[in-house]
Amino acid sequence: MRNKLKSLVGRIAGAIILCAAAWTFVLAPVQAGNIYDSNVEQKLKLKGSQKSKVHKIVRKSDREMRKVFRKYGINPNKRPVFDKLREAARDLQAIEDREIEAMSKVLSAAQFKQYKGILSQTAARVRAAAQ
Repeated sequence: MRNKLKSLVGRIAGAIILCAAAWTFVLAPVQAGNIYDSNVEQKLKLKGSQKSKVHKIVRKSDREMRKVFRKYGINPNKRPVFDKLREAARDLQAIEDREIEAMSKVLSAAQFKQYKGILSQTAARVRAAAQ
């Protein structure tokens, strides 16, 4: 039971991280300063083709996430509802896994490490807002 709970918490945290990554590129220009805003693109100092590749990866994740959010009634513009994120965790985790895999092919090792750190910080901010 304890392992199942840890796994569920891990999936939820992963879903929150993915939310943070995707909303950075899509909502940040419209709603700068929201809790999902990680500013990943600016913080990583992407170069050349990395910018367009990262943007494409995140846009794809965003489209998939919007579908999941609609399916589970999650409004990304409002305070996160932990129970709804928990319900959507499996779907969001799958999106996150695909995004992380794609990012690992575009970013340098140092950028990827920084990317994961930025997402973890954002996830902590989202978790705090959901309580």
